[in-house]
Amino acid sequence: MDGFRKLIGELHRRSIWQVLAIYLAGSWIALQVVETLAETLDLPEWAPGLAFTLLVVGLPIVLATAFVQEGRGFGGDDGGHEPSAADDGPVTGAPAADPNLALGSQEALEAALSLFTWRNAVAGGIAAFALWGILSAGWIFFGPGFGGEEVSRTAAGGTVAPADAVQTIAVLPFENMSGTTEAEPFTVGIHDDILTQLSKISALQVTSRTSVLDYRDSTKPIREIADELGVKSILEGGVQTAPNRVRINVQLIDAESDRHLWAETYDRELTAENVFEIQSEIARNVAEALRAELAPEEEAAIAAIPTTDLDALALYHRGRELFADRTDPQSAAGAESALEEAVEADSEFAAAWAELTKARSWLLGVGTADEAGVQEALQRTKELARGSFEAEMAEGYFLYYGRREMESALERFDAAARLRPTDTDAIQARALILRRLSSWDEAVTAFEQAAALDPRNSDVLRLKAETLGMMRRFDESLAVFAQALELDPSNVLLSADYAEYAISAGDTALAATIVRENGLDERPEAWLVNQQLAWARKDFEAALSFANGAPPSQVPLYRALVLAMRGLGNRRIGNEVRSQAAGDSLLVMMESFSIPSPAWREAFVSIALLSKGRTDEAQAVARDCLEIVDPEHDALDDVNATTLCLAQLGEAGDRDEAIDGLIRIANRPNRDLSSGRLAHAPAFRDVLGDHPRFPELEAKLQEVERAAQGH
Repeated sequence: MDGFRKLIGELHRRSIWQVLAIYLAGSWIALQVVETLAETLDLPEWAPGLAFTLLVVGLPIVLATAFVQEGRGFGGDDGGHEPSAADDGPVTGAPAADPNLALGSQEALEAALSLFTWRNAVAGGIAAFALWGILSAGWIFFGPGFGGEEVSRTAAGGTVAPADAVQTIAVLPFENMSGTTEAEPFTVGIHDDILTQLSKISALQVTSRTSVLDYRDSTKPIREIADELGVKSILEGGVQTAPNRVRINVQLIDAESDRHLWAETYDRELTAENVFEIQSEIARNVAEALRAELAPEEEAAIAAIPTTDLDALALYHRGRELFADRTDPQSAAGAESALEEAVEADSEFAAAWAELTKARSWLLGVGTADEAGVQEALQRTKELARGSFEAEMAEGYFLYYGRREMESALERFDAAARLRPTDTDAIQARALILRRLSSWDEAVTAFEQAAALDPRNSDVLRLKAETLGMMRRFDESLAVFAQALELDPSNVLLSADYAEYAISAGDTALAATIVRENGLDERPEAWLVNQQLAWARKDFEAALSFANGAPPSQVPLYRALVLAMRGLGNRRIGNEVRSQAAGDSLLVMMESFSIPSPAWREAFVSIALLSKGRTDEAQAVARDCLEIVDPEHDALDDVNATTLCLAQLGEAGDRDEAIDGLIRIANRPNRDLSSGRLAHAPAFRDVLGDHPRFPELEAKLQEVERAAQGH
C-alpha cells in the first residue's frame, strides 16, 4: 500500500497528470483538424482512423518521456544541465546505480533511458503526422488501391462517390444554349441519348425521362430536386450548336453536399460519330465518378455508334417523343411516319427499326395498321441487332399488342429487363403483361418499381391505380389516382379515368366532384365518364347527348364503343330509328374489325343486333362470345368482354343465364363488375335489379371487395 501511495506521489511530483491533460486536449484539436480535412478533401474512411491510431500509439511514449525527463528538468537532453559528482545524489527520474548490476548492464539501462527525450518525442510526432499526410496525399493523387481502398479518380480534379453508396442519378433536361427554337430538338435528343447511355450501365439507377422533364428551367436547389426524385447525384448540362460545330458541357453534382464530382466541356465538329463519342465519354466518366463498374458488354454497348446520319438521328428522336404520347392515336401515327423516314435515311439504323416495330405493333393493336408492316420492321431489327435490348422490346411489343401472345411477350420483356434492370419501359411492359396473366400482385410490385425509377410519371401511377381498382382495392386505387393527378393536373384522360374508378367504387359523389373540379363536363374527350354519371342519375337524354358529342377518331375500337353507346342510348329513350341506324353502322364496321381480339368483336356484334331489335340473334352471338373468351389467356380484355356479353344476354332477355354467369366471374379482378356498378349501371340495375338472384350477386361482390380491401 505504501508503494502505491509512493507511486501516486511520484506521478504528482513529476506533473504526469498535467502532461496527460495537455496531450488529450491537443489530440482532440488534432482530430478535429483531421475530420475537417477529410470532409473537405473527400478523404477515405481510414484517414481519421489512422490519425486516431497514431495518437493512441504516441500517448504512452509521451507519458514515459515525461516520467523520465520531469526529474531531470527540461533541457537535460539538449545541452542543458548534466549530472555530476558534485550533485547531492542520484539523478532524479533515473534509477540509482545498483552495485549488483554489471557495468555493461548499467550502461545499457542508461542508453535505453536516454531515448526518452523531448527532442525524440517531438520528432516522433512530426514523423507520425508526416506519415498520415503522405498516405492521404497519395490517396488523393494516385487513387485506386492506394491506402488499401478501391477508389476512382475523376476528370477535372473532382471527388468521388462513396464505394458503398446506391448509385442513383437523375439527368436534368439540358439547356439549349444556342438560343434558337430550331436547336431545341437537337438538345432534347442529346439529353435523351445520354439517358439511354447511362441506362445501359447496370450499376446505375437512372431516373426516367418523364420525371426529369418537370425540372426544365427549374430554379429549385439541386438538393431539393434530388430529394423529390430520390437520387444522390444530378447530371446537368447544356448544348450549343454552330455551323458544323457542337459544344456540350456537363457537370455531375453530389446532391447532398452540392459538390461537383466531375465536369467537362466537349467542343467538336458536328458529326453523328462525334455526337455519339461525346455521349459515350460522358457515360464512362459518370460511371467512373460514381464508381460504377462497367461490364465488357456494357462498355461495348456504350461505345457503339447507332447511325452516322444526323437527319436519321433527328427523325428517330422525333419518333420516340411522339410514341411516348401514344395514347393519342395521332401521336402514334406521327411516330410511325417519323420513324419510317428515319430508316429511309439510314437503313442500318437498328434502334430506329426497333422503335418503328413498337409503333406499328401499337397501331396494329388498336386496329390502324397491318401485320405485314410490323413483321417487316421486326425482321430488320433482328437482322441488325438480334438479342439486343431494343430487339427484345420490339418483339415483346409485337407479341403483346399484335398477337396477344402473352406468355411469349413476357419472355421477351423479361429478357429486356435482364439486359437493363432499371429501364422503366421494360419494367412497365412486364407489369402490363403480368396483370393479363392474372399475376396481379406481381403487376402492382412491378408498377411500384417503375414508379420508384420514374417518380413523377403520372402514367405509371395511373396504370398502378387502374390495376388496384381492377383488384377492387378501391381505397388504394383512388389514393394513387389522386397522387397522379397532383403531378399532372391538366391531364383530362387521367381525370376521367379517376372519375370512372370512383363510380366503380360506388362513390358517384366523388366522381361528380372530379368531373366538376377538372372541367370534364365541358370536354368532349371525357364523354364516357359523363355518360356513366348521367346513367347513374337516370338521365338518359343527357347520356345520349354525351355519346353523340364524342370526338371523331381513326381508332376502330374507340369508334365501335361510340356507336355501341349511341345504339344502347337511343334504345333506352325509345328512339328505334336512331338505335337501328347506330346498329347498322356498327355491324358494317365489325365486318372489317381488325383488332386481334375476337371476343370484343362478338360483344360489339351482339350490341349492334340488340340495337336493331334482333334480340334472338343478339343472344346467340353473346353466347358465342362466352364460348371463345379465355380469361386464363387474358385476364383483362377477356374478362371485360365476358362482362359485356353477359350484360347483353340480360338486355336481350335471358336474365337467368346473365346473372348466373356474373356470379361465376364475380371473384375475378374486373373494374366493370362491382357493387358500385351494380347500383348505377342500367344494364345491371334496371335490367337485372329485380331478379331473385340479384341479391346473391350483390352479396358476392361485396364479400369479394371487403376481402380485397383487407388483402
